[in-house]
Amino acid sequence: MTHFKIKQAIQMGFFLEAIALIDSVSTDRFESILSRATGKELVFRELAATIKEFKILKIQFIDDHSLVDEFEKWIHSRNRWIHEFARLAENENMNYRDRRKATQACAIAGHELLKRLIRADKKLGSAL
Repeated sequence: MTHFKIKQAIQMGFFLEAIALIDSVSTDRFESILSRATGKELVFRELAATIKEFKILKIQFIDDHSLVDEFEKWIHSRNRWIHEFARLAENENMNYRDRRKATQACAIAGHELLKRLIRADKKLGSAL
């Protein structure tokens, strides 16, 4: 259901909504993996903190070792668009159309990462 909502948000041009949904679902998935790996119930955290914990524990996905690093890079893009979309920096020369395209690219990239995360989690499965 959530994938449908993300896909629909992207198709309708609601890129910030898609990014927020991707962030939430990704955080939940990473927290679930951490909880299974540690045997502890985790408290709600932001995605960056969850990934940091993931790296500290040195959890790696089978067949997709770059996924965590790519999520870390995506977080920077997400932060820019979630927090700065409406704010124009003094030296910013990016117009609205370019900002919209960049936000769309962030949403699409995040959705692809989320799909990879779900596949990787399924492969990781009971190995934890």
